[in-house]
Amino acid sequence: MANTIIKHDPSTAGSNRYKYTISGWFKRTTLAERQMFLRFDDEGGGYFFFEFKADDTLGFNDYDGGSSGRCEYAVTSRKFRDPNAYYNIILTVDSTQVSASNRVKIWVNGELQSLTSIGSEVCPSNYQTFATSGALQYVGGDGVFTTRYYGGVISHLHFCEGYAYDETDFGSTDSTTGEWKINTSPSVNYGTNGFFLFKDDNSLTDRSGQNNNFSTHSGTLTKTEDNPSNVFCVLNPLQGIAHPSYT
Repeated sequence: MANTIIKHDPSTAGSNRYKYTISGWFKRTTLAERQMFLRFDDEGGGYFFFEFKADDTLGFNDYDGGSSGRCEYAVTSRKFRDPNAYYNIILTVDSTQVSASNRVKIWVNGELQSLTSIGSEVCPSNYQTFATSGALQYVGGDGVFTTRYYGGVISHLHFCEGYAYDETDFGSTDSTTGEWKINTSPSVNYGTNGFFLFKDDNSLTDRSGQNNNFSTHSGTLTKTEDNPSNVFCVLNPLQGIAHPSYT
């Protein structure tokens, strides 16, 4: 999305503050930079963000701004450096789970990832998440500081507020190729402030049925025919290109 950020300002907090699911398909074009593809923030101390870190790992932070705790995790020892592939990334948070290991799950292309908490910041039992607080929602960058842009393509982005879904709700393994393929019309609920963006185009219209439409915060959205079902080949920025010398 280059230097483009879009936003939506919810009018109220969610009806269920303990659960949410995020699913999207991401194709990176810029590596080795800190890039937030989602940030929710009310500039009052709390925040949520989901990002590729500068070392090309993946992580998220949900902090309520007070003393009740936070959820801050990173995917362990995996680099997301393939610019020719779409990653289906799914984050599910459910603080009502008895076991702490079940409160936060991240899947990538259908595979459950090994997570590490940052310091001692595990998701507390019955923690009221910030992502469901009704804070301003940004897609494509930091938003608050108009920086940390996400460089790449986003397709089929879902935010299901108040619901904890599994990876099989958004995709499945192709029986012939063994590849993870998209479910273009998942049967999911979105809650008060949930949304479904970029189903078939670059429209800022919410396709969830909740009418949580977005507007441009900065930059300009560009439509591309590149999508999870028709992946375009691109040059690999990690591979040096030898140029001919001239005299």
